Formats: sequence, C-alpha cells, structure tokens
Amino acid sequence: MATSRRSTSVTASTTPIPTSTDGITAATSAPAAARVTAPIPARVARILVAPGAVVRRGAPLVVLEAMKMELTLFAPADGTVATVRHQVDDMVEEGTQLVTFVQAHSPALP
Repeated sequence: MATSRRSTSVTASTTPIPTSTDGITAATSAPAAARVTAPIPARVARILVAPGAVVRRGAPLVVLEAMKMELTLFAPADGTVATVRHQVDDMVEEGTQLVTFVQAHSPALP
C-alpha cells in the first residue's frame, strides 16, 4: 500500500527572552528561540536532526505519520537545534513542541 506524502513549513515566533539584572526582569534582543510544533495529532516516524545541529531555513527536521500519511516539518529559519523533545514512535498531540532551536543572527548591514 502506497503512502501519501505531505509537507508543511512551520513558522517561528520571535519573543523577547526575559533576563534578570539585580532582581529586575527585562526583555533583551537576544537570539530568538524558535520552536517547531506538531500541526496535528500524529506518531513521530523519524527524527532528522540532533541537538547542536546547525540547520538552514527549509531543512527537514521531523517526519510525523498520521492516517498513513507522512508529514515532514521544516526549519522556519537558520539556526542551531537546542532540543529534540520526542523520540521515534512517540504519539504527540496538536501543538506539542517537537524541536526548539536558536535562530542565527542576520549579519549587520554596513
């Protein structure tokens, strides 16, 4: 039986990272932490990256399987993988974080 393949791209949100200086919390412009989440309930079929891997925008990260279809999730931006939160054969719900990474800084313009 042939399986259908479906691909999706997940966007990252840029959120200030809170820091504390002398007990005062302030937002900084540190590299944005990005995350890739499951768009549907599914089984983790393959993990294509490991923590510490440097990825480019559009690089495949994780393959999910749902209803005999494969769904490949791609990196929304250039960056370095911080964590891979699940293992092959884990069942995940919609919205579950799968991969987190730190986005690379864009070079400053002269």
